[in-house]
Amino acid sequence: MMRWQEVPLASRQPTACALGNFDGVHLGHEQVIAKMLAVGASLVPCALVLDPHPRQVLHPDQPLSLLTTLPERAELLAAAGIERCYRLPFTDQVRATSAEDFVRTILQQRLNTRLVSVGRNYRFGYRAQGDVALLKRLGRSLGFEVVVSSQVRLGGQPISATQIRRQLAAGELDMARRRLGRYYQTSGKVVSGDRRGTSLGFPTANLSLPEGKLVPADGIYAAWARTDGDWLPAAVHLGPRPMFGPRPVLEVHLIGASANLYGRQMEVAWVRRLRAAAEFPSLPLLVRQIGQDVAETERLLRRMPPPPRTAR
Repeated sequence: MMRWQEVPLASRQPTACALGNFDGVHLGHEQVIAKMLAVGASLVPCALVLDPHPRQVLHPDQPLSLLTTLPERAELLAAAGIERCYRLPFTDQVRATSAEDFVRTILQQRLNTRLVSVGRNYRFGYRAQGDVALLKRLGRSLGFEVVVSSQVRLGGQPISATQIRRQLAAGELDMARRRLGRYYQTSGKVVSGDRRGTSLGFPTANLSLPEGKLVPADGIYAAWARTDGDWLPAAVHLGPRPMFGPRPVLEVHLIGASANLYGRQMEVAWVRRLRAAAEFPSLPLLVRQIGQDVAETERLLRRMPPPPRTAR
């Protein structure tokens, strides 16, 4: 498993470095990495990420939920071909570093960078004063090459993490999946619930929602889920349960499977939103609707295969 490393004081090996936040590691991010790998095949491929996300520090009054936790991001970057993931804490000192000092100190001196790969809108340094043009000028004087990727577009719109967040928040999973290049995923620990699903004939695993990670809009979803081993079809409820109280929950009903899962980690690959959550006047009507949701999930997942076994 790929782990984050602190930026070394001095790298002995020359590196190729992809710069960005890489939240979600979407198709645009993958192009930045692929271009770096193609040009710098003899260099150690690494990614440099500021953490916490600069927007979370600079605009604390505007909460930002991320598409990936740091461990998830490291695994996705590794799958894209990155060998070293470097985390640079976004401290007051780093925040105040000029664009030129950032390049000289972090990229040249500490990472021994010979190749830098960025998207065309990449900004860096104090108040984001550095841009691609400055990065290229510094590269020429300091002895490293800069490769720049154009924006990847889908449906005429550039792919961005901000756009994907909006789509997930609206429950538009198909749109988000095409931009990510995979199903959006959430993982959490199975915690004890009130066993109401079992009493209704549809036992569920209740997942603790990960802190700071975006979850889709409330509703009923078709999904794939696994604890370990193979992916299994699942009907998922996200949000409050009107008949049983306002507390939001993530409930996963594994179709055709039953096991004691308490305390285990479960991954959920979100496939499609079936409907919004609704209040039912009686338990029999609720049970009938759940049965219909499960049947619709089974039909849908026959056409939507599970993620690759090793994918996150």
